[in-house]
Amino acid sequence: MSGSPQASAHLAAKLCQQLGVAVATPQLRLAPEHPFPAASDDLKAAYDYLSQYGVDPHRSSPPPTKIALYAESSGAALAVGLLQSLKAEGATTALPACVGLVSPWLDLTCEGGSYVVNEAYDLMMRRDRLHGIATAYMAGGTPQIG
Repeated sequence: MSGSPQASAHLAAKLCQQLGVAVATPQLRLAPEHPFPAASDDLKAAYDYLSQYGVDPHRSSPPPTKIALYAESSGAALAVGLLQSLKAEGATTALPACVGLVSPWLDLTCEGGSYVVNEAYDLMMRRDRLHGIATAYMAGGTPQIG
């Protein structure tokens, strides 16, 4: 429901500078206007493109030999979904070389005990608020466990 390449440009630039690698920050469609699976489809399309062409807009360079994924919050759930999709397709050579997930929001059901235990300490990640976001992302559906 939020986020953009512009919002993460500072981090992308830092990674690019510090690691000496090309960094791509794909534009993903956002809920509620574009509910599940729009963002997942966008991430998969971006990953497929980068696997084949890298970041060369002219497509004149060879494909990259390694790709890494970095994702935060709900984007981390999308990254995990991408990994599951790639594995299901049997894409052993196209798997990322490494994956970094920061504060991954992996429980869209909001049923984990940490929601209750930490509610008094975390004013941003409240269970009722996150459940509303998850419901909008699922176009009114209820996220399922497993």
